[in-house]
Amino acid sequence: MGQEIVEEALAQRFTNVIYTNVYSDYRRYSHEYLIVKPCPAEDRLGLIHGPGSADMITAAEYIPYTNSEKAISAFSMFLRPRGTLAIWFSGRPIFTGENHEKIQAIFNKITSKSFESARPLINESRQRACHVLSNWLDTVAFPTSDWECVKRIKWNYDQPLSFVNDSELGFEIGRESKIEPEEKLSYLIDRELWAEERGIEWVKGFVRHVLPWGNQLAVAPRLGRLYSELAEAMGGTGSTRKVTWPVVLILATKK
Repeated sequence: MGQEIVEEALAQRFTNVIYTNVYSDYRRYSHEYLIVKPCPAEDRLGLIHGPGSADMITAAEYIPYTNSEKAISAFSMFLRPRGTLAIWFSGRPIFTGENHEKIQAIFNKITSKSFESARPLINESRQRACHVLSNWLDTVAFPTSDWECVKRIKWNYDQPLSFVNDSELGFEIGRESKIEPEEKLSYLIDRELWAEERGIEWVKGFVRHVLPWGNQLAVAPRLGRLYSELAEAMGGTGSTRKVTWPVVLILATKK
C-alpha cells in the first residue's frame, strides 16, 4: 500500500505484489509485475486473494490516511500466521548544516502558508490524519489477540513528523497512545538518515506534492516571497542543502 516506488522494489523479490492507494493523485503507474487495485485497502484487500494468503504487507506513507482500526483488522485477516506487517511514514524534511535553523524556520512558514489555502477542505478524515501524524502513529493499535513482536522505531523524533505545526491546523490535536506494554520502542537521532543534497526547486515540488489539494493561487504571492527568502538562506539559486527526515517504522507479526 502507498507509494509506487515501494511496490516496484518489492516486485523484484516477490512473485505477486498487490498495489492499492487511497488517493487517485498517486494512482498513475501500473507495471506488468503489479496487480493494481486503486481502492482503500482497509475495505478491499479481500478482492483478489482470500484470508490468510499474504506473506507480507507493507504500508508506505499510507496509514494516517486510513481508518487505522479497520486497516489493521484487514491486514490481520489477509496475512498468513507469522506473516509480517511493515508500516512506515517519513514526514517533514529536516535541513542540516550551516544556517539550518533559519532555513528550517522559513520552510515551516512555507508549509504553513500552503496549508492555509487547504484549511476549508479539512474534513474528518484529514483531521484524523493530522492527529495520527502529530502522535507519531502511536494512535495505531495492535490488539494482542492478533499481533505479536510489535516494534516501533522512530528516527529524528526530536522534530515533527507532521507537515504543519499543531498550532496552525485550526483545530485541537490531543496526545494519544495505544502502545501495548509488550511492544518494543526505539528512539534514534540520525541526521544522515536518507540524507541528500536538495535545492529550491526540489522544495517547491515537495510542497506541491504533500499539499496538493488547496487553492495555491490564493497564497502564491506570499509563497513567492518566502521561496525567495529560502533560496537566499540556502546560499542562492542553484545552491543545495542536506535534507534528512523524521521517520517512524512499525513492524508486527501476525499470530
